[in-house]
Amino acid sequence: MRLLQPFIPNYNYCIICGNQTESEACSRPCRSKLTLLRFTINERKGLEKIGEKFYDEHTIKAFNKIQDILKK
Repeated sequence: MRLLQPFIPNYNYCIICGNQTESEACSRPCRSKLTLLRFTINERKGLEKIGEKFYDEHTIKAFNKIQDILKK
């Protein structure tokens, strides 16, 4: 089995859609998706840090919403 080296472009690109851009997000929708993703990850890290690891209905819905956003 041979591992392939991932492609890392030498230009700035949008983290969400991959388009070449000056900043980390190319447009307002991509920027809002990125902000939502970062907020949710930070919130989840905080909850896991205090020991809460159960998954309730709200957590599952939030995770599914993030997955739907990232699919688009």
